[in-house]
This record gives sequence, structure tokens and C-alpha cells, in this order.
Amino acid sequence: MKQQLKTLKYIYYHAAQILTNLICAAISLNIWGRGTGKTYGVTSPKSYYFAITMPRSVGAIGCPSYQHMMEHIFPQVVKGWETMGLVEGKDFVCFEKPPAHFDRPHIRQKDYKRCIHFRNGSVVKLFSFNYNSLSNGDSIDWMIIDEARLCKEEKVSAAIKCLRGNEEHFGHLSQHKSITFVTDMPSTPSEFWLFKFFAQEKTDTKAKVEELAEIKGYLDTQIATTKNKAEKKIYIDQSLLINEELNTLCTELTYVSLADSLENIYALGYNTIKQWLRSDEKPIFDTSVLNKIPKMVANCFYPDLDKDKHGYITPESDYSDVIDYREERDCRWDGDIDEDQPLFIGMDYNSDISCISVGQLKGNQITLLKVFWVLAPLKRADVLRDFMNYYSFLKHMEIIYFYDNTAVATDADKNEEETYAANTVNELEEEGFKVTPIYLVQTDHEFRYNMIAAVLTGGTLQYPFTFAYNMENAGQFEYCATRVQTQLINKNGRMKFEKDKRQEKARKVRPENSVHITEAFDTMFNGMIKYAESTVSA
Repeated sequence: MKQQLKTLKYIYYHAAQILTNLICAAISLNIWGRGTGKTYGVTSPKSYYFAITMPRSVGAIGCPSYQHMMEHIFPQVVKGWETMGLVEGKDFVCFEKPPAHFDRPHIRQKDYKRCIHFRNGSVVKLFSFNYNSLSNGDSIDWMIIDEARLCKEEKVSAAIKCLRGNEEHFGHLSQHKSITFVTDMPSTPSEFWLFKFFAQEKTDTKAKVEELAEIKGYLDTQIATTKNKAEKKIYIDQSLLINEELNTLCTELTYVSLADSLENIYALGYNTIKQWLRSDEKPIFDTSVLNKIPKMVANCFYPDLDKDKHGYITPESDYSDVIDYREERDCRWDGDIDEDQPLFIGMDYNSDISCISVGQLKGNQITLLKVFWVLAPLKRADVLRDFMNYYSFLKHMEIIYFYDNTAVATDADKNEEETYAANTVNELEEEGFKVTPIYLVQTDHEFRYNMIAAVLTGGTLQYPFTFAYNMENAGQFEYCATRVQTQLINKNGRMKFEKDKRQEKARKVRPENSVHITEAFDTMFNGMIKYAESTVSA
């Protein structure tokens, strides 16, 4: 009988992925551009390597919100493992008690619902900083933080304190008690805490480690492909020696990996980069594709918006334990919705984009829960459909709909018989929502600027409100708001203060990155203040 040859499976990784996975540094910071395979190419292979090289260990993968973990991070992690040949149910099990033939971890886990168990007894705990976070009693052998720029530094520091224990088993390995950060480029000052690791990096040690890692990568390839046993043994011995030296150098190493999207052009394709270059405005292309550290805009229309002060991550929902996270996200995922209060919405109607801003009043706090948008050729009815599908599970489907003259002008609906306002109310009511439409007298930009600034800075006697926004569900508002600039224009001999819409009109900015989402927000914000004032006076 002929001996069956082992079939090799080739997996493509770009250079930055190969290096960071070969280098098990004590601190690994990976800031990579769009389409570079951060979760699939770093979080997934690193977590598996840690689990295999430290049998019966307990590691952790964290990110800002558990909803984001289950919607984006976890599927990519499992996809990466399966690409490497692992089989769920055979090599690992998710969110259930491990089979009896699986080895047990050194530290038994009481809650299986957030754990992945490997056959060798290793455990990967999934956690977030809004739900199911690590506790003081947790003992973790390694940690990976995905979407790190969206995490608050103090919460990450608290989680890192859980890296302890099992020194007698794994203390000789550089990956033991290691922390890996995976993220795209920080874009606001509150995210710049990640840059502190740049100063901890030693360039001479880094260069030596990268050289050794490249040699080890070559040796491991030869081990996998060489058929001659004597030659294979030579490569194995050399690889072990290199690995020992790498382990020594990496034990206290801070390793920073920067990669722009061009690093992965083999997988993305030249035309994809060209399309991004055509469709992205230059600041976005520079940050998200070329991975350049961004510059903040001057004369911002929302200068007082502060992620640390106003932003929050989606809190735990009452339904968190029963949600099937494999299904499309809906309002049951969101623990920031008060189901006994109405939703307030403001809209912006434009030929390029249609958007909805959704908020609630919580005492004197104006809360921005979520933003929706669709791009042409989709229209108002399409974004409203997305909104209705998302909130169809509410117990009390009550909507306060704010609109102004842009929704009732005779030419507002070029291809519809009724106005935007009338159609919006009718479509909501047809789906079972109870709608209270409220018409707002249009206000100028200067009025809105002063009103919003008063609230963002903590409130005044005239505007006794505070503000908070969901960084996950309303992140696009934050992106737009921190980039909308102001301009002074002469109207009838009087200098007026307005939002700068020149880039929008010149089509230099993609619609979802322009002023439109902030216009929907302004309508909602203004309406909520008017509504609160009217209910108090009543």
C-alpha cells in the first residue's frame, strides 16, 4: 500500500501579520489600517497559539462592548481557527460545558456561557468593558484587547491587573501574562493613550527580534515542507534555538506594529485601494488606509464634544442572556433604552443620503442612542424601514417625530405624492408605532451652536440639560461632529456664523462623513429641548 502523502494547506498572511504572530512580546501594539485583517490575522492566530503553547491556561479576549464582540470579533476569531483546520465540537467548544474527554484548565471556570474550551484544557474567556467584564478574582494567563482605541484607558488598566497566577506552569514563556492590543488608528485625543507604548519600544531590540522572527519563519516553513528526516531535524533544532533566544528577548519587550492597507494589497487588490482613494476624502484616506496619525480640525462646530465626558459603551441589556448573537442586531441588544419612554427622532432628507437620529430623555439628560443612514439610490423610506425593523421589539412603540420646513416643502418628495413628514408618520403608524409629530420652526446655525455648546459644557439656566451618546451605535455622529467646521458668511450686510458645507457641495466628502448626520442630530436635539420645556410648562 502506498503511503498517503500529507496535504499541506497554505494560508495567506501579509508581512505584518507574520511578524506579529511570530513575536510573543510582553506588550504588543498593532495599529493597522482598513482591510489589513486585524481580528482574523492577529486576534485569532495569537489566541490559538497562546492556548496551544500554554495547555490548561486561561486567556481572555476583550473589546469595548459585548454586543460588538458577538457581532464582529467572535465570528472572525472562529473563522480564523477554522481556516487553520480546527473543527468546532472536536477541537474546541463554545459557550457550553466541555466534553468529558477534554483536559481541564488549571483554574476551573464556573460560567461556561462566555468561554471557549479547547481539547488541551485551555480556555478563552470573552469579555467586554460594558458587560461580563473581568472581575478582581479572575486569574488570566494572557490577554488580547480588540478595537483597543475605543476602550477607556483606566478600564484596560484594571483588566490588566488580572494577568497573574500559574507562574509555576508558564512563567518561563514570554507570552505568559502578555497583553496584545489590536486596533485601527486612534483618531481623537481620548484615544491617544495607546501612543504611550511608542516611547517604551527599544528600536535596537526590536530590529534584532524581527530579524530572528524572520529566520524562525523560514525554518518553520522548511520543517513543514522538507521530506528528508535528517534535514528536517536540523531545521527543528535550529528553530528551537532561535525560539529560545526570541523568548528571552520578548519577555520584557514592547513591540509596536504599524501597517497601512497597502500591506495587504495582495488580498485587497489594486482596484480596491484605487476605489478608496477616489471615494474617501483625504483625511479619512490618510488615517484609515495609509494609517497616518490624524490632525484634528480647527474651528469645529461641536468643539465641546468630548468622548471621555459624553461617550458611553452600550450597557448590558435585560435580554443579554437570551439573545441569539448569531442573528442580526436589534434593539434587544441595547441596554441603554428606557422602554417606558418614547423614542425621539430627527431626520435629514437629501438626494445623496437619508438619515435618522434617535434619542431619549432620561431625566435632564439628552441621550443619543443611535443613528441610521442609507446612501442613494436608497431614500427616506429605506432608512425608515431600517429604523422600524430595529425597534420592532419595543414594548411601547411610541415615537416623537420632529420635523421642520425641509420635510413639508412642496417639492420635498420629488417622486412621492405626499410630503416627507406625512409619509414618515403614515409608514410608522402602519407598522404599529404610535407617532406624535411635532413641527419645529427652523433655527439658524448660530442658535443651534450656542444651544448645543451650553448643554455639552454641563448645562445652563436656560438649557438645564446634560448630554451622552452611545459610542457604538452613534459612532458615526461623533466622527462627523468632530470634523464639521464653521465659517463666517455675509448675509444682507451681516456676518453670520454657519456650518461649513463647501466640501459637501463640492462632493469632496462622502455623504456619511459630511454634515448630514449632524443635521438630523440637530433637529432631534432641538426638538427634545423644546419638548422638555413644553412638558415642564404644562
